Amino acid sequence: MKNKQQGTILVVDDSVLMCDLIDKTLTKDNFKVKKAFNAIEAKEFIEEFIPDIILLDIILPDNSGFEFCKEVKSNARTADIPIIFITSKNTDTDIVKGFGVGAIDYMVKPFSMTELKARVIAHLEVKKSQDKLKKINNELESSLEKLNRLVVRDYLTGLYNRRHIINQLMEQRRINKYSETSISLILGDIDDFKVINDTYGHEAGDFVLTVISSIIKKNCRQIDTVSRWGGEEFLIMLTNTPIEGAKILSERIRKEIKEFDFNYKEHKIKCTITLGVVEVNSNISLEENISLADKAMYEGKNLGKDCSVVSTMKGLKKI
Repeated sequence: MKNKQQGTILVVDDSVLMCDLIDKTLTKDNFKVKKAFNAIEAKEFIEEFIPDIILLDIILPDNSGFEFCKEVKSNARTADIPIIFITSKNTDTDIVKGFGVGAIDYMVKPFSMTELKARVIAHLEVKKSQDKLKKINNELESSLEKLNRLVVRDYLTGLYNRRHIINQLMEQRRINKYSETSISLILGDIDDFKVINDTYGHEAGDFVLTVISSIIKKNCRQIDTVSRWGGEEFLIMLTNTPIEGAKILSERIRKEIKEFDFNYKEHKIKCTITLGVVEVNSNISLEENISLADKAMYEGKNLGKDCSVVSTMKGLKKI
């Protein structure tokens, strides 16, 4: 049974003898060794494959090892590769410069191959631990992102949920105390949604919800907040938008939904939506403003559905 390969080592040194000696030493311990005799060959190699460690001489025929190290460390793809300088340059200035350009270790020739092997193994173990930590951190960040998404998003449509839009409305009302900008609300309810579920099944109903969500989202701006208010209801907060702008958007959404062909499996489903529109009144509570939009929407239901109704100080009016 073959022993497991420990890692790939790239040796960058113009000395064939040194490269062969390192190759012979490390391959005995199941390292895979690649040799480059100049910076160009080394660059070509790491463009195709990322080594686990680079053993780098400072004096190269076509470049400085310091410059090559800086290039490797400045590239996001290769920045994490550990680099050990192997060189005959032994002044304090060179050693300090070597660590300054990003090397993790510095060995002065001639050195013991046993010591080199020990350092390579030690640094490789550190890198493996760092890679594991990085993977764990990435997984944690991904999980946290998903968790945060679940907290503020509706699981089916991907729109913001009820809690989030309420928080956004409260914040926007606070901001608007110090500005002259307007906030408008549009509350929409899919007409006869129960009939769709009963006739075509709940999966078809979910399909309709996701498509309508996309239509609404597409017609809104990035600064607007679109939410699934509950069931088949959607609430839109339009920042910096007076009632006239909200009326135009409401009708645009309504017409696009009416004209859209909801093709689900072998079924062609037709949908309409009824919407209530209101400009937020800062003199009444948030709940009362939403209630006005709700009353306008239900007035639209009473008027035959598939329409937009605006709520103003003068009362309710079909658009």
